[in-house]
Amino acid sequence: MAFVDEKRAVAGGGANSFAHLDLSDGKEIKALGGHKGAGQCCGRGWQGRVVSAGLDHTIKVWDADGTELFTLQGHTEAINALVLLDGGKRILSASADKTCGSGMR
Repeated sequence: MAFVDEKRAVAGGGANSFAHLDLSDGKEIKALGGHKGAGQCCGRGWQGRVVSAGLDHTIKVWDADGTELFTLQGHTEAINALVLLDGGKRILSASADKTCGSGMR
């Protein structure tokens, strides 16, 4: 789970999507689809952006309202972990392919 701000969060693990949630009532605001396979992990990035990773070997970056901005590729197997550094501007990923990746935005 990643907190977008004090009112919204993103939770993952569903089939092909993460859920953008309203924390006041727990209801889904928007499904963040786009991954081909289950979501594995997510985090809060720079300027309220959300970063998600999945079984499809990709990392997706979304704006705070749930619009997909871009996709990072490079791993050959599922991404198991994400760490966001430098205020969320730098993304580090760990994959089942036994590699770590780094991306910046």
